[in-house]
Amino acid sequence: MEIEGRAGDEKHRGEPPLVEQRVKGIAEVEIKEDKVRKELGLDDADPTKRKLSREQARHWDDIAPEAQEIIRKTTDDQFLKLQDDRSFTDAETLAFNARVRAKSEAMNDAWNAAKGSNDPVLLRAKALTLADYLAFERASVDDGTGLGRAMAARAAIMKASGAPDSTFIRRVFREIKGVSDADAGRLLEMYKNNDPEIRDALRYALASKMDAFWYALKSGMLSGVGTHVAAQSSNILTQGVVVADSAMAAKLDWAVSKLRGTPRERFSEEVGAETGAMLKATGPALRAFVGDLQAIAETVRTGKENTELDLDAPLAHQISPIGGRLGRVVDLPFKLLGAADVRTKDVVGPGVAAKLAMRKARGEGLSGQAARDRTMEILREVVADPKSHPGLLAEVAKEKTRRVYQDEPWNIIKQLDHMKRDHKWLNLVIPFIRTGGNVARFGIQHLPTGFMPVTGEAYKAIAAFRRGEISQGAMADVVAPRIVGTMVLGAALAAAKMGLLTGSGPEDKKKKQNLRETGWQPYSIVIPVGDGRKIYVPFSRFDPVTTFLGIAADFSEIEDEKKQGAMLDKALGSVVENFVNKSWLVGLGDAASAWTEPKQFLSQYAKLTTGALVPNIIAKAAQAIDPTVRSTKAEAKGYAGIPEQLLRNLVSRIPGASFVLEERTTPSGEPAQRAGNAVTRFLSPVQVTS
Repeated sequence: MEIEGRAGDEKHRGEPPLVEQRVKGIAEVEIKEDKVRKELGLDDADPTKRKLSREQARHWDDIAPEAQEIIRKTTDDQFLKLQDDRSFTDAETLAFNARVRAKSEAMNDAWNAAKGSNDPVLLRAKALTLADYLAFERASVDDGTGLGRAMAARAAIMKASGAPDSTFIRRVFREIKGVSDADAGRLLEMYKNNDPEIRDALRYALASKMDAFWYALKSGMLSGVGTHVAAQSSNILTQGVVVADSAMAAKLDWAVSKLRGTPRERFSEEVGAETGAMLKATGPALRAFVGDLQAIAETVRTGKENTELDLDAPLAHQISPIGGRLGRVVDLPFKLLGAADVRTKDVVGPGVAAKLAMRKARGEGLSGQAARDRTMEILREVVADPKSHPGLLAEVAKEKTRRVYQDEPWNIIKQLDHMKRDHKWLNLVIPFIRTGGNVARFGIQHLPTGFMPVTGEAYKAIAAFRRGEISQGAMADVVAPRIVGTMVLGAALAAAKMGLLTGSGPEDKKKKQNLRETGWQPYSIVIPVGDGRKIYVPFSRFDPVTTFLGIAADFSEIEDEKKQGAMLDKALGSVVENFVNKSWLVGLGDAASAWTEPKQFLSQYAKLTTGALVPNIIAKAAQAIDPTVRSTKAEAKGYAGIPEQLLRNLVSRIPGASFVLEERTTPSGEPAQRAGNAVTRFLSPVQVTS
């Protein structure tokens, strides 16, 4: 199928034309428009005067009276021409959404009537109602109009009352730049008919050849087995930290209740309910993950894609820019990480639901077995009728995304992500940023800096609670993570003082290299094994706990730096390593260094970026079969040596080819050897040394 509205086509942007302008050119059958409009009742501003189906009538009765009044008074053209910046009320938003829903239903009625028919009136009705409907959907996602901004501000309301067709077409308008109404209509028809070719059509509309290149590049970066081990380990550790936060919130709530004589809002029984439910859900989740792996293997074997679309996720995240079997192979790292996140959510969801149900049961004054029985009863009620306990399922959904770091990131991260879409080369500088930014935010939410006067989040939450602006439980939820983080930080600092943790090491490069010769590694847990021997187990790949361990270890080493400047460098380096690097903002820093001081940093930056051209799994295979570290240093100095260094770096990442490079030697003159053995170098995200 040919799609006219390719990415970058700007000819359809701007204020949406009116219905009468839009219908021209969409249907080829010539009849009088007013005849069709009269037949469908589209000229009536009041939906109650139209030929409503039973479903439409029921929807009208469900609309709030103030929204009904807005619908009666506002014509289609008035809705479409809203350009001002005034604030929109929820009633106005609901009124607009109800108008869209009515147009969607009118379109569906016309489409159903026109199926298999050559009647020009029915065909023209189908085209007219489609144009009428698309005009409103396009307006609802156009950020350049007051209406579009209002709909974005009330996204939750729109989503809650939006039908699947509406959600799909809004994603089409939002994600495919310059898509024409004709192409949007074709895509909508394919979606409604479950057309198996819809993914190919969306791929053509969404992705360019450069998109395919960057997609393959990022896939290669994520292809290492160790990357997936570290990611899932991070998911598991996160659940442990969040459960600890819940336990601390219950303790804090108890203490405040004792001091102020207020009712309890957080309970220690929540921890047991959550943990028990998660453990119970782990088995089914693991079995489902095995099924996911089998399904992924089948798609690689056949080259076929799943035709189902998840309307809660961006289309661009579901449609591979590369088709066929090659595309399914390139998809593999993303599919594996996605499957692991989904199954983690399958474990988290029941846990959070049980936790909230227990909170409700304890809030009703029950305890012991009675509270446990009531918890199960609440869960059954929610399954039977989600509206029976308002907000519970919404909170579960929110926690599921937060605990796998898929929640909304900081604004600066979102802005950088938007910049990547407009400037594709930024994918090389900051290939992954949203998840890393959320990991960094999770770490910051557990730091004692939250207690800083005026600016600290915990400080502000306590002040708001004292003013009566937030509840006792809400305050405990904000303060508890900072207490947990402070306790972990203190324990880690004590361990570092005892020599059981290492930080980044000396600022002097020679001193650091000499330490490495002894088996020492930065950011590692130190295990004494007797006779003065130590085992170093790196922890930097296992978020979010590593943030606390790394900061504590670095600060324990600061006093070892004799010069004041070195101490400052050490402190700043700790921030960069434990936060900036985790959010992948380090790529911007490296690029800036290469730009401002090219003689010193350009060759190193070019080496890092060109190395990404060889998939990580292939580079790991090269390291597995070649235990010797190879020299990638060029013979020529300065800019003249950059091409040679880039070539040598690529060769060092190719299995077998790396043997042609000379060995890198240690300060003592011996060949530098990689840590671990062939299996661990290929599979493990970290290498243990002694």
